Amino acid sequence: MKKASSIVLCLALILLLSGCGGDSQPGLDPEYEDYSIDILGLGEDVNISLASIYAMDSSEVNFSNISSSGETSTLNIKGVWLDDILAPYEAKQTDYNGIRFYSGDGYSIIVPKELLTKTKIILFYEAEGKAMKEKHRPLRVGLDNERSMYWVGNLQGFELISEDIATIKEVVLLDAAVKQLPQEDIAYYDEEYKGIKNADLIDKFAPGEAEHVFLKSVDDLEKRELSSIFLAGNLIVAGEEQPLFMSEDLPKGMYVKELLYFTYRDTAFVSLDRLVRKYPDEIIAGEISIKTIIDALALTESSSYLFTNTAGEELQVPQGSAIRPVGGGYTLIAGDLRLENVISFIADGQ
Repeated sequence: MKKASSIVLCLALILLLSGCGGDSQPGLDPEYEDYSIDILGLGEDVNISLASIYAMDSSEVNFSNISSSGETSTLNIKGVWLDDILAPYEAKQTDYNGIRFYSGDGYSIIVPKELLTKTKIILFYEAEGKAMKEKHRPLRVGLDNERSMYWVGNLQGFELISEDIATIKEVVLLDAAVKQLPQEDIAYYDEEYKGIKNADLIDKFAPGEAEHVFLKSVDDLEKRELSSIFLAGNLIVAGEEQPLFMSEDLPKGMYVKELLYFTYRDTAFVSLDRLVRKYPDEIIAGEISIKTIIDALALTESSSYLFTNTAGEELQVPQGSAIRPVGGGYTLIAGDLRLENVISFIADGQ
């Protein structure tokens, strides 16, 4: 009888130990005992161990994740709020103009200021009550109801970006600008489309150095990307998804389709084609008002604007003016005044 009891006790002990080591009982895996993440941008580089994150007060929440195809899924996750990790350094996520998260395989993405002020970020280590999938371990970024591209797994660290965002001074009509540059055939999936080199576009219309570029698509996706990656890439300027930003340095899920505009330094490049599709009710008699462009870029309206065309001619017009597509180009209309083949403008006094 004692022998039988001993056997039962041993079996119970084995089951208990095996349960502690499986996904059903998450904990700090011995494989990650020495694991840590880097925090850059605090004035001094900081390294924080995974064990210390596990030791912090945790939160369990249900967050929604939006795939690149627009499908939404909800995940129950457990982890630590980013602000709690930053608190000992008297910092919080809204103090910064962006945060770049990067993974062990080299993937990185910048969460822009707009999202930092809207959504609390959590660094989580459990999903649905158990350890995450191997590719996401040991730590993953979570942003509720945001694109999966921001949910960086296998997190190696993050960079806090304090760089000031430049005020937009000049607006370039992207549709007109790309016609001034050499185009080439670019492969995208199984098709080839006409495209340009981003470096050519910037060299011609906004020369100079910048650390980041900000991109916004028609469906309101906002993304801040390293300029080095952007300049090494291309813009596809033909097809249903144009303008489309792509780069060999990025996976296809990181491409930005149907760009409404992007900004580099103090210049905004806006797609009039996408503007028309996004705001059809504001297009009267085929004309795009300057106000529509200004509102889309969230700029302060000026009393007048100075327009330039492809020939270098200039015309100053009041704020009530508009642009009309004419013969493959764009004509500025201000009462009885006309300026054909316009390509850019600045606000009065800039």
